Order: sequence, then C-alpha cells, then structure tokens
Amino acid sequence: MTRFEIKSQIDSIKFFLILCNYRATFKSTKNISGVIMEKSATIHSRIDKKTKASAEKILAAIGINHSEAINLFYRQIVLRRGIPFSLEIPNEETLKAIDELERGKKVKSFKTVNKLFADLDK
Repeated sequence: MTRFEIKSQIDSIKFFLILCNYRATFKSTKNISGVIMEKSATIHSRIDKKTKASAEKILAAIGINHSEAINLFYRQIVLRRGIPFSLEIPNEETLKAIDELERGKKVKSFKTVNKLFADLDK
C-alpha cells in the first residue's frame, strides 16, 4: 500500500467518524430545517470489493449502514456546497512527514497538553 493510499484511508476514516456525529440528526426522514423528506431516489455505484468490505467494517463499528453513510455524505455536500474533505495529493514534505511518523522517527510525545503547547511555542 502506498503512502497516498494510506493517507486516503486515514482521511476516509476521519470523514466517517465526523459523520458519526451527525448520525442522530440525519437518521430520521426530516432534513435540517425539520421538513419531512421522501426517500425515493436511488444511487447505483461500483466499488472494489476490498474497499467496500473495509468501509462496511468501519460503518458497522460506528453503527450505520452504507445507505446512511451515502445519505450523510450527500447531505454534507449540500451543506458545505462541495466535497466535505480535502482532495489533495500530498506534497513531498507531507509524504516525508507521514513516512517519518509511520517509522516512529522524529515523533514527540507529551504527558500533558500544556507540555505540548509549551513545545509548540518554542
């Protein structure tokens, strides 16, 4: 798996965890303004088996199915007027940082948030 694929999977996981916070709001048939919406549109999509299986495990862990996830994704597109996450190819500096983090190089840890902020202020 390439660094870009790993970053994409991490971004996808973060996105679905963020969507999990909206689950209670959007699980009903009401939209954000409280108007009852009819769920009658159908979406057909193709995806590779490995990605589907991985995503379904994550969705099951957060308690939603793929239809709910797609519905949440589309609602976020409407709310944000665009894709609700960054679509970027990491530059060399970012790829190097990801690589160092994965290898455990130049990784700092802190016992308290105050110590973290103190280090950032240096």
